[in-house]
Amino acid sequence: YMFYEEYILYPEEEDPRAEYVSDELKIYYYMSNMIEGTHDFMDTVTHEWLHGLFDWATEGAKHEEEKIDADGEHFIMRLMNFKD
Repeated sequence: YMFYEEYILYPEEEDPRAEYVSDELKIYYYMSNMIEGTHDFMDTVTHEWLHGLFDWATEGAKHEEEKIDADGEHFIMRLMNFKD
């Protein structure tokens, strides 16, 4: 598998809408933090899948660490202006 997804129905208040954890090859979706509706959900899923795909395509972020910014965005996502 490239990566897994987990949907968390009752997240902590400080949790983001979603996050991709490279070490676990897993995307966590914190469902009740996606309060902007369907569009917010679809944007979030697309965003996190791109993280997973880029991580998989580069065999992890180990050799790309300098290409990941302080917000955890991959270099190519910044080039595409694809922000959270």
